[in-house]
Amino acid sequence: MAGQFDAAAKHFTAAIENDPTDHVFFSNRSAAYLSQGAAASALSDARRVITLKPDWPKGYSRAGAALFSLKRYDESLSMYNDGMCAH
Repeated sequence: MAGQFDAAAKHFTAAIENDPTDHVFFSNRSAAYLSQGAAASALSDARRVITLKPDWPKGYSRAGAALFSLKRYDESLSMYNDGMCAH
């Protein structure tokens, strides 16, 4: 599905509807949203990842990337730092 970010987001949305507790679905949809330029939606999903799996650094990485895209640089750096301590 490389490059088919809209289709990917729809598939991950369906997966989330089937299992809203799977952090990987939110993480992957966050990446798809960010690739579409929907940074606010990407951030929302990344924050959900962190809520579901706070010891998984990738959620913080997704959030950091979304915040960077939103030009919220200090928050982005802080999120990346938080991810380095998550385990």
